[in-house]
Amino acid sequence: MPHFRSVCLVLVVLSAPAVDANHFDWLHRHNTNQCSIDGPELGVYDHTFIFVMDGIFNGIYQDFEQFSHHQKCAGRVDNQSIIEEGKKALQYFTEYGFDMSTITDLDLLDGRVTLEGSNLLFHPFCLHTETKFRIMMETDGHKSRFYKRAALYDYGWALEIMKETSINSSRYTGTVGAGGHILYGEYQSLTGLEYGTKDMVLIHYETQDPNSYAGGHFYVSGLRVYSDIYGEGQSYGLYDFDQETSKINGREMLTFPRRR
Repeated sequence: MPHFRSVCLVLVVLSAPAVDANHFDWLHRHNTNQCSIDGPELGVYDHTFIFVMDGIFNGIYQDFEQFSHHQKCAGRVDNQSIIEEGKKALQYFTEYGFDMSTITDLDLLDGRVTLEGSNLLFHPFCLHTETKFRIMMETDGHKSRFYKRAALYDYGWALEIMKETSINSSRYTGTVGAGGHILYGEYQSLTGLEYGTKDMVLIHYETQDPNSYAGGHFYVSGLRVYSDIYGEGQSYGLYDFDQETSKINGREMLTFPRRR
């Protein structure tokens, strides 16, 4: 039996077809000398993130326990420091031409206040974890890192557009339909848990233009983003939302072109 197997092996080797040396030419790239490289100089980003959301979205919600927990993780260890950050949100919302003078300190912690003749609803907010919002990839220069378990926590203060609203201000002029948002918040993720470190991503954001629905089911997001580590940048997201099933699927990309 051993002799029989040896013979078979020899036969197989001897019967294998010869391989043409040019057989794998298709693997080689074209001669770059034949290609034009004319064009504008391409920009470089110091740091980028790609976020993913593919779970269930039932709107932003209000939960003081979760809200205060995330605020403490961001360094605001008591209610007064949270209120001070909330006052910055109020100042930001006034830049859209809204009167925020009726909002109290307690409202900044756990209030729900209608404004502009019930066209707007102000409240602190969190994004539910059932959305499966997470970081998929991060790049820094020529390096990249992929994540499998970097859950993103999204929280802050919101102006929900309850009825179609016209805005005419130095920051934005136009009409925003029901379901839109103006947000002042933070993204937070304990990215180090996956790699055995204490790394945490903390990015502040402000709505660039009011987030809104397009085409009936696409939720469009444009934000100014700020980080003590990465500097100032931009974020753009597009989310496909099924209003019957509440399933959402989208991507968001953050780019930081320069460091502080």
